[in-house]
Amino acid sequence: MALGVISFALVGMLGLLSVGFTAAKKSTKATNLAAISSQAAAVIRNNTNFTSAALSLLSGNPTNIYFDYSGRMQSSKDQGSDSYYLCEVRTRAVTAVSSLSGYTVLVMTVSSPVKALDANRTKEVVHATIVR
Repeated sequence: MALGVISFALVGMLGLLSVGFTAAKKSTKATNLAAISSQAAAVIRNNTNFTSAALSLLSGNPTNIYFDYSGRMQSSKDQGSDSYYLCEVRTRAVTAVSSLSGYTVLVMTVSSPVKALDANRTKEVVHATIVR
């Protein structure tokens, strides 16, 4: 009888273990996405010097920024070897909302893993606004 109760409890705990691992994986990915979008917005903000001409170039030609599995930005020499995330940054013009006329909207598409085919990557889109 005691063996049956213990085995029943053990099966229940093993079932919850997979739920815990899935939740931890989703949480890690969400944390990395937040860090990546914050770093990418800072890179664009610092490299474009807030000029409208420089920001408008991003609408047609996205800027690609690579990150490792932990969400740390990769240097240009490490972009192919240790990269896990790819962040494509584009701009979108804001014309319909007059209160956002002094801002630029960054559209960041974060895809992973980099080494997978494009059709097999998971993609998340993050929007951020920066002052022009």
